[in-house]
Amino acid sequence: MKKTIIACAAVFFLFNGVVFAQEVSVRYSARTGDRSFDSNLSRMNIEARSNMDGFMTRLSVNHGVPRAKIEMMIRDMNMPPADAYMTCKISTIAKRPVDDVLQEYKANRGKGWGVIAKRMGIKPGSREFHALKKGDPDAAGPGKGKGKGKKKGKGRGRGWDRDED
Repeated sequence: MKKTIIACAAVFFLFNGVVFAQEVSVRYSARTGDRSFDSNLSRMNIEARSNMDGFMTRLSVNHGVPRAKIEMMIRDMNMPPADAYMTCKISTIAKRPVDDVLQEYKANRGKGWGVIAKRMGIKPGSREFHALKKGDPDAAGPGKGKGKGKKKGKGRGRGWDRDED
């Protein structure tokens, strides 16, 4: 009898946890214009809330934003963790200070992240835009493209092993 009650209680709490997690993801709307990306950001909120300390530390380390600034965004500004992530990510990709992105966030939060990114200089369809959507941490840095580039370099063509001095 005790085992049955304990099992029922466990199922009840598990079910309520799942429902709560779904409520959180339904209530949060990233408004990026991409359903899959919005879903990933909603999931990020749920996971971040389970380990907020670790989330803030990773965000600080990965984007070079002081932890105190991240704590201010999440705790003082009541910003969802995914929005704090997007703020830091756009700052990194656009090579703009976090405060600039925060200013745009405050002014345009209802218009969605696409508008904020655009105002920060990230053009739709650009390499930076795709890096933002992918969440690729290395894509924000200088890329190693496969194109020929605009400048002539010292290639490894004919005679590369000759001493040119």
